[in-house]
This record gives sequence, structure tokens and C-alpha cells, in this order.
Amino acid sequence: MSARPAAEPAPSAPAPARRIGRLEVRGLSKRFAHVVALSNFDLDVQSGEFISLLGPSGCGKSTALNCLAGLVEPDAGRILLDGEDLARVPPERRGFGVVFQSYALFPHMTVARNVAFGLEMMGVRPEAVAERVRQALALVHLEDLGDRYPAQLSGGQQQRVALARALVIEPRLLLMDEPLSNLDAKLRLEMRLEIRRLHQRLGLTTLYVTHDQEEALSLSDRIGLMKDGVLRQVGTPEEVYLHPDTAFVANFFGYRNVFRVHADAVHDGRATVTIPGGLRLEGTPRSGVRQGADAVAAVRPEDVEVGGPGGVDHGIPATVEFAEFVGDAFECSVTADAGVVFVVRTPDRWAQGARVLLRVDPSRLLVFPPE
Repeated sequence: MSARPAAEPAPSAPAPARRIGRLEVRGLSKRFAHVVALSNFDLDVQSGEFISLLGPSGCGKSTALNCLAGLVEPDAGRILLDGEDLARVPPERRGFGVVFQSYALFPHMTVARNVAFGLEMMGVRPEAVAERVRQALALVHLEDLGDRYPAQLSGGQQQRVALARALVIEPRLLLMDEPLSNLDAKLRLEMRLEIRRLHQRLGLTTLYVTHDQEEALSLSDRIGLMKDGVLRQVGTPEEVYLHPDTAFVANFFGYRNVFRVHADAVHDGRATVTIPGGLRLEGTPRSGVRQGADAVAAVRPEDVEVGGPGGVDHGIPATVEFAEFVGDAFECSVTADAGVVFVVRTPDRWAQGARVLLRVDPSRLLVFPPE
């Protein structure tokens, strides 16, 4: 057997021209006609952080990113990069790299020319441009495709070109707007790993916009969840996933059983609530829940325990309406005798019409004030 060839040395990586210390966004607001796209947006970003802005369509996350990039002028607010206010600085003078959802490649230019374009606009010497383009393409594993045109590339390759174009200018801040949404599931996973690898290797400060909670959880150091132009919660992936501040955040992160309830009692870290129909449950109250007032209770499907009949004193009697296989478990719609419908996730296959008992751990049922 022939000897294995020695591994090639890793390509040298473009390093940021100047590492930022801190980005501070204060009171950023933007209105389009009668629509408030962004309201009093505040965010602190530390050097080398990867922060995702997450939320449903129309929540303001792309508007926030475009204001930071200089592509949209805010109505109010400040963008402070190491103390310098960039809110009125033209985009070409900010030194930011931007990766768009649409890739925005020039179809009449080769891959290498697309990547070189920003450097040429900056007046970088041609010999330096060639070397930096080579380094950037090597970083995204496209070093052999520099002579091709965008139409000759797959969607994943085009996305890599867009990423190389943003990296080659050695950006102070990397901004990415839904960069994976046009790719299929397998390519999204591959590119997600690639983005994380590049972030860790280069130490770039990155702001990433997505509507995909799995992307945000896997990539981010911190996540900012948005709704109606407002940041609702900012925290580590573990914080926003396990300790949501509001019912909206809980619902977005998988608390699919969300009920409007009445808080009968709130005492010593426990809340007793009643769901319309008379079903009473115990849960854990979040800040702002008041005894005797309306509230919202939420629990994840996997946190509802499902068992066989064993007496009504040991659980909530219910009937399985239907079950579907989701790869590693079954998701079932189960109707309690009180009329309340639960979505549960269980390793057991329950037949339609089966009688079961549901049990909800009070530590897993979160109770929020109404929004």
C-alpha cells in the first residue's frame, strides 16, 4: 500500500484589520410609512461574539441588520463602534462585511473577480488583491473554482463565494442576513458547520439574522429574539431555550402547549392554575404573575409524561387522537377528559383511541403574565 501523502498546510487566513472592542447600539428606531419596523433597539456586542437576531418574518431583524450595515438610515438611535458613532457614516466607510440572502453575485464576473471586487473598490494593489482572493477562496474550499462564473456553481458554492467576498476585505464586523435560507436541508447543515468553523478560526465579530431557531441555537454565543420590532430577550442559547422570559419566547422555542389560564394561587415558587374547562395544574411562575389574575401556561411536548391507565389520582385522564412518527419519537395529539388538547412527544407508539394518563412536572410547566 502506498504511503499516505502528507497533509497540506492550512491556508493562511485573512485576519480582521482591526479587532473591535465593543459595538453598542442605542435606541435604534425605524418606521416605514405607518409600520414600526424597529423600536428602541438596544444591543451590546463584544469583540469576537457571534450573535443571532432571531424571530418570525416581519419582526425587524433584517431592518436592524441593514441599519448597522448602513443600507437603511434609522430615524433615531446611535451605532457606537469603539465609541465612534456610525449612524450617519456611509456603508462603504464602515468596514463591515455583508452576506445577503440572495448572494448578490455579479453574473458576468468570475468567482475570483466577484471576491476581488471589494478590494478593488478599496484601492488595494493588484498583486495584494490576487493573494488575498486566493486566501479567501481557500478558506471556503473553492480555490479551484476561481475561473468559473456564478451560473456554473451550485447554491452552496455560490453561498461560499458570497462568504469569501465578505471575508476578503478583512471586516471589522461580519453581518449575515438569512444566508442559508435558499439552501436545502443538507446544504444548510454543511454551511452552518462551515460558518461556525470560520468564525472560531478567524475570531470575527458576527451578527447573524435568521428565522430558524436550530441555526441560532447551534451557531450563537448569544441570541436576541425579536417581535414587532422589539428585542424581547437576549441571552445565551441555554438561557433563552431553558429560561424564557415571556410566553412568546417560550412558544418560539418549542413550548407548543400554550394555554390561557387563571392563576388561582401563587406562593413560594409555585403557581396553581386553572385551564378553561376546569383542568388544574401546578407550575413555576415567572416574574409578573399575580394571584387571582389571568396568565399563560406553557410546557414542551417532551415534558408531558404519558402512561397507561392507573387511576385518576395519578394523572390526567385523556384519549389519544392521533400519533405521527417523527424519526426519534412519536408526537401525539391527546385530549384530556376536561377538553384540553395536549401535544406530547413519547418513545411509545400509542394507538388512536388509547386511554392514557398525562403527568406534568410543575418545574416544567412555566407560567407567564399575559402579553
